[in-house]
Amino acid sequence: MYNHAVPRFWAYSNYLEATSRLMNRKYASQDNLAKHLASLVGFRTIKARSIGNKDRIAELLRNSWFTELLFQETSKHLNLIQYQIPWSMVQAYYTIYLSVRAYFHSFNRVVGTHHSATLRTLVSDFMAYKNRFPFPWCCYFKGDPFQSSVVISNAPGLSSISLSNPLSSVYTNDPWQHFGLFLKTTRKRQVENAISNWKQKNNRKNIKENEKRDLIMKLQPTSFFDALYRIRARSNYVDVDSFSFGNVKESDAMNLHLELKNIIDKTLFVFEMMIGKSLGIAWLSNEVKIFSSVKTCASCHSTVVKRLKVYEGYL
Repeated sequence: MYNHAVPRFWAYSNYLEATSRLMNRKYASQDNLAKHLASLVGFRTIKARSIGNKDRIAELLRNSWFTELLFQETSKHLNLIQYQIPWSMVQAYYTIYLSVRAYFHSFNRVVGTHHSATLRTLVSDFMAYKNRFPFPWCCYFKGDPFQSSVVISNAPGLSSISLSNPLSSVYTNDPWQHFGLFLKTTRKRQVENAISNWKQKNNRKNIKENEKRDLIMKLQPTSFFDALYRIRARSNYVDVDSFSFGNVKESDAMNLHLELKNIIDKTLFVFEMMIGKSLGIAWLSNEVKIFSSVKTCASCHSTVVKRLKVYEGYL
């Protein structure tokens, strides 16, 4: 029944661990990340703006920060970590999703609340504002995922993605290869779903190669955030067996949890710093102060308060 659960778990785990390692390799510290982000032309040209509904932005941020705290508190209980694995993916996604929604609002953007609208608008920003977002968050893939070797956009100077086996060790392979494969396999699933919908809509059993190429060209590019949504969906209701019944050791489950924690921390850092640039660091600092004053949020001194102390020096 669960024969495929273990290899699938390790494929997902490798994708996420490689992503975390890639972020750490580029930014050894939060200060490195803040310094790089502050140096980007697209970031420096963000203008302070007056937003009417700051209460909604604050609400989204509090929700994001509190979900992050729930994620963090779980890591203190090793005996629970194996049971937490499926929901770790869900909490990681929503922590980041809420921060992205706050980012949109801080730029006065009206974006539909459906996940597809959020993901589509975000990757459009990566294409339109190439110098606003840091690597690897800005990367996306818009080509044919069925090719043996593919090129990821917004990654100048880096090799094409030739890795085909996600079970390959993340310690002996370049994490960039696993990250690229993460995007590639996610796009494969998106294309397969698009083809299935096309066949149903056109009442056809097969699709011609030229029709398939046209379909791929029209499909929105695939970003890390699409890949993260894919993991969230699979762990939540598509492939729960891989996360719940993979007989994973406590130490392996904890390692995955901590790698996700790092991804959350660095991703929220990026979007919070942009929000601070747009709305002013004084406003954001005050919201963090209010949040940290709540008794149940006291542990946020190791999350959002810690991040604020770093990026406020660059805003």
